[in-house]
Amino acid sequence: MARFKVVAAAHDRSTNKEIVMLIKQAVQDYEKENGPIEIQAEDEY
Repeated sequence: MARFKVVAAAHDRSTNKEIVMLIKQAVQDYEKENGPIEIQAEDEY
């Protein structure tokens, strides 16, 4: 975890913001390869 904090700090982000960015990037990469992910309105939260 300490090393991850260093990575987040290098990107001028908190650890939580860095995690959110990694999740968003993973979803983007997935959709690039497999097309958009279809979700229902009630599944958004």
